[in-house]
Amino acid sequence: MIEAPSYPWSPLVGPQEVEVVDKVRQLMADIAETTTRLEQMKAELERLNKQLFALHAQKAPIARIPDEILIAIFEAGAETLPMFSSAYKRRLDIPFQRTCTRVCRRWRQVAESCTSLWATTSIHDVGGIRMFECHLARHCKTGSLCIEVHHQFDCVSRDDRRFAKALSQLFACTAERLARVSLTCCPHTMQTIFSDQVEFPSLRVLNFESADDCHLRDSQAVAYSIIDLTKFSSLRHFTHARHINPFSPPAILIPSSQPIFSIDLSGIFLPSVLRALLQDCGNLQRLGLEGIVLLKQSETTSSRLEPHKLPRLEELQAWIDHGHSTDILDELALTTRPSLRSIELSCKHGDFDADDFDLVWFLRHASNLRRARLSLCDDHTHQVLATLGSELRLLPMLCEIHLDSYESEIYSFSDETGEAEPPCDIVDLLKPLVDMRWNQMVQSSPSARVVLSHNIPAERVKELRDMGMRVDLVDFIPPT
Repeated sequence: MIEAPSYPWSPLVGPQEVEVVDKVRQLMADIAETTTRLEQMKAELERLNKQLFALHAQKAPIARIPDEILIAIFEAGAETLPMFSSAYKRRLDIPFQRTCTRVCRRWRQVAESCTSLWATTSIHDVGGIRMFECHLARHCKTGSLCIEVHHQFDCVSRDDRRFAKALSQLFACTAERLARVSLTCCPHTMQTIFSDQVEFPSLRVLNFESADDCHLRDSQAVAYSIIDLTKFSSLRHFTHARHINPFSPPAILIPSSQPIFSIDLSGIFLPSVLRALLQDCGNLQRLGLEGIVLLKQSETTSSRLEPHKLPRLEELQAWIDHGHSTDILDELALTTRPSLRSIELSCKHGDFDADDFDLVWFLRHASNLRRARLSLCDDHTHQVLATLGSELRLLPMLCEIHLDSYESEIYSFSDETGEAEPPCDIVDLLKPLVDMRWNQMVQSSPSARVVLSHNIPAERVKELRDMGMRVDLVDFIPPT
């Protein structure tokens, strides 16, 4: 601030000095007023710029997206909300939907109004349960809930027993809203978490990874390793992944009236237990088998399902690992189901042991199959596609072949000499199918097609199209 000059050595002030001092003081007042006005003008300019930016932003394509489409985008990218007791871990793991709330006011309002974005959570410890209860009060007062329990239970540990009891109380309080649950524990702990006194009428998906039951340490107690699904009256999909332990294969109880449409199984089973499980699933439409190991039993009866069992099975997925999973395809004779329409086969056999299992023999029984998706080893790929081109009786109703997992060259060995043949790609293997097989596929369905990967060179795909085959291209997504 400018101050008026003073001259202490001149006590007498003349008229001219008074006039000058008045002018100086007037200029100082004008400067102060102008400075205040300038600050006001700057603030007004900033406000107008923000208003102009908001008006321009309303014209942007992303701002014209309706709330319904914006919610669909948020739901497509939504991630599981982690519930930790550790604040450090919470800061490191920020899910997609929380990031969306920080973009703008409208996005925050839309995201917070959509309860489905906040319905899927993962609980990691007892502190996570307390966080989850606060989360329910803030975001999910109504609607379905999906809970993933990311904790490896050891029912001997005191902390784990306390955690299981807290989970049981939480599930009992939210039993009417639970739609999907995923957890890893032994069958005994599962029975503790899902109390027999509580019904779960809304639970439709149960993903259960069965750990070793510490209550069953000897082979004499096998019968007590039981997974009881009778309390889940609305269950539609059940996944069971079993840690390999030959001394406690589980028994899974499913009432024949339960409307389970989809089951995924992996791990170790007794043939009789597996057969008993499947023959009670009269409504089953999809079955996934991965790395199944069948234990040897002394029983003389066959493990095959009776012809009238699984009358609605339409889709079969089988992942055949080296050394196992082949027995189950023979034991259960699943391709003899007349309702089977789609099959997905994946194997990891090497060239040295691919001949141990004849996939063509397995496929001969699937007379009504319409869709086949193959992710096989090189030898099995040669075997299946060569037989499809030469034998029209194999899969006569086939109209879709999905080969999108084949992106590189395929190698094979000669049956006569055992020597390696020149490598080829999937297009070379498909060309023999263009004549009679393709005509048969078109007769089965006018929309017949072959699905390949986008990574196949365009000129190679054009060769098949020029020969009359309909080829669709997709991005290959490895099975989880």
